[in-house]
Amino acid sequence: MNDRPYHIGHWAAALCAACLCVAAGDGARPGDPVTTLPDPQVSAPAANFKVQSPRARTPGAKGVDINVSNLMGNESEVGIDVNPTDANNQVIAGHSPDFATLNTFYSMDGGQTWTHVPLGDAEDGKTSTFRFDPSVAFDADGNVFVAYGATVDGGMGTTDTVVIVAKSTDGGQNYTHFAYATTAPDDPAGTTLPGSDKWQLATGPDPDDAGQENVYLAMTANIDDPGGLDQRIVLLPSFDGGESFVTSLIVNDNSLGSSNETGNIFAEPAVGPNGETYVVWHNTASGKIFVDVSDSWFGGSNFGTDQLVTTINSAFASGGRIGFKVPIPAQPDRGVFAGPNIDVDRSGGTHNGRLYISYVDVVGTMPDTDVFVRYSDDQGATWSTAVAVTNDTNSQFLPWLDVDQSSGRVGVIWYDARNDVNNQLVEVFLGVSDDGGDTFSVERLASDAPSNQSVTNANRTTNNFLEYIGVACQGSMAYLVWSDNSLDAADLDYFTDQLSLLPDQPILSVIPANRDVGAAAGNTSFDVSNTGTGMMNWSAQVISGSDWLSISSGDAGVDAGTIECAFTTNDGAERVGAVRVEATGATGSPVDVTVTQAAGADEPSITVTAPNGGEVWHIGEKETISWTSAGALGPEVRIELWRNGAFVRKIKNETPNDGQLKWKVKDSVAQGNGYKVKIVSTADDSISDQSDSKFKVRP
Repeated sequence: MNDRPYHIGHWAAALCAACLCVAAGDGARPGDPVTTLPDPQVSAPAANFKVQSPRARTPGAKGVDINVSNLMGNESEVGIDVNPTDANNQVIAGHSPDFATLNTFYSMDGGQTWTHVPLGDAEDGKTSTFRFDPSVAFDADGNVFVAYGATVDGGMGTTDTVVIVAKSTDGGQNYTHFAYATTAPDDPAGTTLPGSDKWQLATGPDPDDAGQENVYLAMTANIDDPGGLDQRIVLLPSFDGGESFVTSLIVNDNSLGSSNETGNIFAEPAVGPNGETYVVWHNTASGKIFVDVSDSWFGGSNFGTDQLVTTINSAFASGGRIGFKVPIPAQPDRGVFAGPNIDVDRSGGTHNGRLYISYVDVVGTMPDTDVFVRYSDDQGATWSTAVAVTNDTNSQFLPWLDVDQSSGRVGVIWYDARNDVNNQLVEVFLGVSDDGGDTFSVERLASDAPSNQSVTNANRTTNNFLEYIGVACQGSMAYLVWSDNSLDAADLDYFTDQLSLLPDQPILSVIPANRDVGAAAGNTSFDVSNTGTGMMNWSAQVISGSDWLSISSGDAGVDAGTIECAFTTNDGAERVGAVRVEATGATGSPVDVTVTQAAGADEPSITVTAPNGGEVWHIGEKETISWTSAGALGPEVRIELWRNGAFVRKIKNETPNDGQLKWKVKDSVAQGNGYKVKIVSTADDSISDQSDSKFKVRP
């Protein structure tokens, strides 16, 4: 291990010791200098917006992608974060088409609509035509920070790179403070490198005061050292809410010791549940991915020995660099990268404190690049075996990982060429692990259409998709952002969507619940859909009314479909049939829907016309009973005598349905009030009628 400054209770004291430390290293890792600066582009002004119509979608399910930036010109390399105090507040940070400003966008309505807030000379106070490498992060208090670099005049014909951290306390609507985290001269040691390169932000609790949120910035510092160029990994912390940043602390062993080291890039910080600070990076000369942790757990003031996470396959290389700017058909000009990126579980759940790293590697041969995740439960000392998030013969690249701190679920997004036989067109996918990174069993397509930055697109940008896209996971939702030219091959825009992190759960929906149809024979239909996630197999059958109702087509399907029903002519009373739709494992299954068919034109009926109320029958005399009937009533009826709602006797068990009967009132019929006559069809007891009002019986 290299000697480390001993923590004496104050960051500045530890830092001074770190800066003066010259303990021997374990030997330099040689390699060519690397940089990730984007190629300058000639584009329309950032203010030149295209016409945009916000499109609605249902949160929790894949909906229509939202074009956030909608600017003329190409935009790539982008990040997103969500306000932990209000998920409706989201902020995106990315390059502008001409790099003159750093573009941010905020939403206050859950990502439905977005407002553009560019950061340029007037905002950050620096005169620059080149702003690059965006990073965005909210802290637990709802403050949002955006980090980026600006190339400025360094005097005497030189330039400097200023790393700026902008702070907003109102959800990205206004940025009221700009901290100049570091300023470094460009072209160190006779190179053409920027003074600082490829930074990322992280926020998290202070190790001594959990109620205080610290801000951390990790990057590559390109230093003109006495021994030549040193591409050192450094961490800059802020202990005052992003108002200022302490001078950088060296992280990687060789730069901290007596050896210079080149090839270090893609530094990213993360904060653990107790305020411990991690930094991950990639050395492109050796192909090794390292992580380091502040072993004093005091705001990153004291880092331990570099811990090896993995070594990238040497087949994944270009120009002597492993995992760096390696051309593939889907990204032929810029090439793709090993990564990596990092997050820590601070959910308080089963895997609290678990450290996750995603990266790209090659198991077989190029260009079969895949996305992998490893995790560590001992602060990076040992690592799990590589878990393949993707396993396809085509290319997957530019992953980004985030942990949902409310549930511990891990979300990873990436570009994926699996659905193109030529390995050139890409879509964006989301993978989810709900078992601590052991498996990524949930996989969802996010983008609505493929993008093309391959050689088949003559209007592509040489930056292609650049180095990264973004995902923020919160409240069992994943909020995604990526560069997309599916609408215009010559124009990359920033697109966003929201997907659930929960396991696939189909939800069966059948509409409408009832169809009212006429008496004549005909057809009707019901629409089946899956309003949840995952695949849903369904089937349908008639469970009532099968003598007149049938399914003519669509008795089974996957996810969405239409059930076509046929019905025969109804010559009788109104009737109701039912169809049952079932989907195994789906919420809401089964669903019963009905078909209600109107009565035929000659619906069977009986109407008593006499006695119908107010008459007086006399015992021993013949009285007239009359009625009318309609429809297929049958040849005979039954006539009954009732009194005050109680059955008295049958007048005639069967008599022709001819509309009239003369009946001699029997002596056994008691005189009095409250009588009614009821007439019933002998063919169907449900068809009947009785006197509207009561009549009397007298001697």
